[in-house]
Amino acid sequence: MELAIPTGINIAAPRKLASNVLGATTNLIEHHVRLPGTRNIVVCFDIPFIFFEKILEKRNVPMDDLIFVDAVTRVSGDIPIGRENVRMMNGPFFLPEIYAEIALILREDSGGDKCVIIDNLTNTITFNSMDSVKKFLKNLIELFLEVKLKRAVLIIERERNPMLFNYMKNDIEGVNVFE
Repeated sequence: MELAIPTGINIAAPRKLASNVLGATTNLIEHHVRLPGTRNIVVCFDIPFIFFEKILEKRNVPMDDLIFVDAVTRVSGDIPIGRENVRMMNGPFFLPEIYAEIALILREDSGGDKCVIIDNLTNTITFNSMDSVKKFLKNLIELFLEVKLKRAVLIIERERNPMLFNYMKNDIEGVNVFE
């Protein structure tokens, strides 16, 4: 996956993502965390935050400017001790709650550039209706524009859900698509 993601709202839909989603997403996170002065929010719909965190620790990546919004760990039954940089959601089926948490983080932190990376939106379809996911995405895009978010990367496995990929590519204005 090309790491030089431009400013704006970006859809990353590489053809081979499913074969190594953890590695590709971790590389993307590492690249953005190393950008000076950037606050990073990683929303986990596919892989629990702890996997990303462990790999980033092994690579000596600083995590001071990194917040995880984790929507999968509680579903797996593993609830970590509360930590300031991890916001635990009740599950991927609570899209309004997840949106509210992302909005709270983006609105409360007014300093510096921000980047939101959403790990695998394809998994939202497993737990929600397409209409719910579309509403969630529409609200997110409006939020990103409202807070003047510098960069967002929304990861989608297009082979698993071409309908979601096509919706993002064709029906939402102002997004860049990387295939």
